[in-house]
Amino acid sequence: MNDSPNRHDLDVLRTIAALCVVTVHQLALLSGRKQDTLRHQVGLLEKRQLVQVGTMAVGGGRGRPEKILSLTSLGLKLLCDAGFDLSEKAKEPVVMLNPKLVRHQLLIGTFRAHLSLMTRTWPEFRVKFLLPSDSGLAGRDDNERASLVPDAILGLSHTGLGGTLLFFLEADRGTETLASNGGGSDIAPAADRSR
Repeated sequence: MNDSPNRHDLDVLRTIAALCVVTVHQLALLSGRKQDTLRHQVGLLEKRQLVQVGTMAVGGGRGRPEKILSLTSLGLKLLCDAGFDLSEKAKEPVVMLNPKLVRHQLLIGTFRAHLSLMTRTWPEFRVKFLLPSDSGLAGRDDNERASLVPDAILGLSHTGLGGTLLFFLEADRGTETLASNGGGSDIAPAADRSR
């Protein structure tokens, strides 16, 4: 049996590395491939100890917990050895013991997956999607100017119109406060604080 990864294996591993944790459903949306095919492929990658699989109840409804995928240190090493440049955040395996962190990453992954589906449905749109670790903003302490770092930055372009819109994604599910008690670190404009 040949243990060297094929192009599809590398694509799946790179996608998981970029988002840290994903579901098979998200992989299907991102790649345009069928979930059954991806489940089989992920099973083979798990047997080769390149992918770790956990489970978590993702939706609010009933049913089976969703399989959550992340890379093992062996999977990360394989990508680095294959010449892929990974962000510092992606170079460490994800420990799935913190459900809040995993849900946060899955929310970002779901947003990214639906953008991918949108660009396949309407090919005139192009999306450039950056995570803070990709853009060099994460962990920056430049006189606190970068203290509010978004979870993702994206540019949405339309080829026919020639314009690009810039968006910042904050996926903290309502945990940001709009205004602090007199501090300057809140996200509401000064005029709104007096109301």
